[in-house]
Order: sequence, then C-alpha cells, then structure tokens
Amino acid sequence: MSGIAYQQITEEKNGIKVVLEFPAQSEQTDILRQEIKSILLCALREQLQKSHNAGRELHLSDD
Repeated sequence: MSGIAYQQITEEKNGIKVVLEFPAQSEQTDILRQEIKSILLCALREQLQKSHNAGRELHLSDD
C-alpha cells in the first residue's frame, strides 16, 4: 500500500456495485484553500473600498 488515505463512496443498484475511491484532502490542501480564500477576501475588500471612495468623491463633486 502507498499509505495514502482514501475516501470511498459505494453505490449498489440492480445488482451492480460501484465503489469510487479518491484521495482524501490533505491538511496542506485545506491550508492552501484557506490562504487563497484570505487573499481573495483581502482583494475584494480593497476593491469595495476603492469603489466606495470613488463613489463618495463623485457624489461630493456634484455639490
């Protein structure tokens, strides 16, 4: 065995059994997803702040 943990889904229908096995998500994958999520949230906040400030500047110049 290779020592890789697998998740398994078993489905049986009409006498046919299908077993799907795929590698379980590693801790590194979870950490990577959290880092990507953090980066994207930061970029979104920056864009929203820029949009908010730009709209405020336009509104103030209309006075």
